[in-house]
Amino acid sequence: MKLSTSMNGQLVFTDLTLVIQDGYKTINRSWKERLLTFHPWRPFKKTKKVSNLIPDPTIYQTKTGLIMHPATLKIMIEKCKIKNYQGDKHD
Repeated sequence: MKLSTSMNGQLVFTDLTLVIQDGYKTINRSWKERLLTFHPWRPFKKTKKVSNLIPDPTIYQTKTGLIMHPATLKIMIEKCKIKNYQGDKHD
């Protein structure tokens, strides 16, 4: 979790793990994956389904400040045109 120090006097924390599932996508498995995966071993299965993850657009308010995905912060800064945003600072 990264701390962005001040946005209009409020602490803002960004977290890359704040994502939501947006359906599934099908991808092709490589020969290496098909032959060397043993749990369970299915060498003839050519595709697999993986979750399609997108940034969570929700802003969570806590006692210490706001928590959101960095993409949500970027969108919020652009839409609100926040002038006194001081940038990202690592803790």
